[in-house]
Amino acid sequence: MAIEHEDLFLHIMKFLSVTDLIKKKAVCSHWKALCTRSIDYKSIPNGKKQFRCNQELKDTVRKYLRYNPLDAEEIAQTYGWPIGKWDVSQMKDFTSIFFLEGTFNEDISHWDTSSGTVMAYMFSYAESFNQDVSTWNTSQVKNMAYMFNGSSSFNQNISTWNTCNVRNMEFMFYGARLFNHNISVWDTSKVGNMSCIFQYAHSFNHNSSAWDTSKVENKKSMFSSAKSFNRDKSTRNTSKGRRVANIFDDRTSRSQNILVSQSSESATKVGFPVMMKFRPTKRQRLR
Repeated sequence: MAIEHEDLFLHIMKFLSVTDLIKKKAVCSHWKALCTRSIDYKSIPNGKKQFRCNQELKDTVRKYLRYNPLDAEEIAQTYGWPIGKWDVSQMKDFTSIFFLEGTFNEDISHWDTSSGTVMAYMFSYAESFNQDVSTWNTSQVKNMAYMFNGSSSFNQNISTWNTCNVRNMEFMFYGARLFNHNISVWDTSKVGNMSCIFQYAHSFNHNSSAWDTSKVENKKSMFSSAKSFNRDKSTRNTSKGRRVANIFDDRTSRSQNILVSQSSESATKVGFPVMMKFRPTKRQRLR
């Protein structure tokens, strides 16, 4: 039944906490709209604050996901609610924002990532995350290393991403066991490191032969244990590749050795310990 005197209801509802308003959204679609507006009003007086540094965003994400009532109220009044309405347009460094947040799976498709230059480890071990991020502006991003490392549920079409400035893609989909979308149109002309990019990405099976790998110096284990992959193994240009041995090397599938000169220093890595990489269990290795 439609609620009359809507303005009066909104005035009353502004005294409710964010957590109470979220609970009342389940009553009906009209209540959901009213509660959403009430939550929005909490951040209107001073306007939503923009995130400007990595630690600020990371700390707020942690508080948001812990869902303490007092933190929720403060977050709503400062940044807005839910997380998809946050203003990240000034953020350059998205490193590890959802790192190890295994339960996170909310809509952040409207985030303005146009200023972002680093997205390394962004969803690493965000094991439940599987939301549409296809419209993100990634034109300035230089580092996507480990971005979906261990994101075992992620399987969204991100073929439209602009990767023209990306230098590092190592371990990007390592252990992203469900990911299987065609990203052959990506511009990889500046990438210097693709090592282990699809290792243990068990479902991936798309052609990457159109990729320009002329600047890639490290292709080691690119498709290792990507057990579904059976496409063209070649790439458009491997003239600069110095460490591309054992691209398919693993215990359970094919191995292809390409003899090349001694490897040189690879693209810059983000300083996380190797122990945090996705490591399949014995049962998973035997599948």
